[in-house]
Amino acid sequence: MRMWNLLPEDVKMDCIARVPRCYYTTLSLVSKYFRSLIASPELYARRSLLGRAEYCFYLGFSDTSSSYMSWYTFRSTDKCLARIQSIPCVPIHSICVVVGSNIYMIGGLYNRKGTPDVSVISCVSHKCEILPRFRRNVAGRLPIGFFDRKIYLIDYYDDHDPRIMVFDTESRTWGLGGRSKVEAEDRVVGCVGMSGKIYMTTTKNGYICHLNEGEGGAWETDEIMNSEQWIDPCILDDMLYSYDEYKNSLC
Repeated sequence: MRMWNLLPEDVKMDCIARVPRCYYTTLSLVSKYFRSLIASPELYARRSLLGRAEYCFYLGFSDTSSSYMSWYTFRSTDKCLARIQSIPCVPIHSICVVVGSNIYMIGGLYNRKGTPDVSVISCVSHKCEILPRFRRNVAGRLPIGFFDRKIYLIDYYDDHDPRIMVFDTESRTWGLGGRSKVEAEDRVVGCVGMSGKIYMTTTKNGYICHLNEGEGGAWETDEIMNSEQWIDPCILDDMLYSYDEYKNSLC
């Protein structure tokens, strides 16, 4: 550490920028200096300039006896999971949406009871911040998407009038965004947001909602999505992936 302290700050920044991100969780435990450096936006800008930007997988796990979920990063170098100690445990079955370098978590279950709690995890600083609550207790699978700095969530609290709730990530406030065109009894099977759209499969149909086309978005049915039984779809490099439980394969 004595030799390290003698180095210029820009040299220190370059050294840490060349370290794989999977080791940042461990490195942040060394000292306050490393925690501060790893949390700084300048470090990640430097990584991009050096061509060292990389994807990092975040996974949440809970055991069968707990109502809480712990967060881990996946180290591709040695195929190991590293616990993120600085992030407190969060409720299971939260509705999660990734926005930039942040993971927003809405609702969840505490001791089998729903909660309206909302929080955000910074994947840069590995800190968790409490945000304004949702309008009711919520948990499980609800259609959700992101467009123009806003998170869109379709809430089926009122079976006869499902609403689109909107969370502004800049002002950090909740508001109404129109009505859903999907029937409330049409149970959601899988949903994911990509490029200003919500892709959703239900027990009856496949839907695409164009969030940028007026209040409540423009809805259309999709034959391709309706032809597959998609479970928990996800996005990687602008491609939509899902597990087909009948064919036991990815699609």
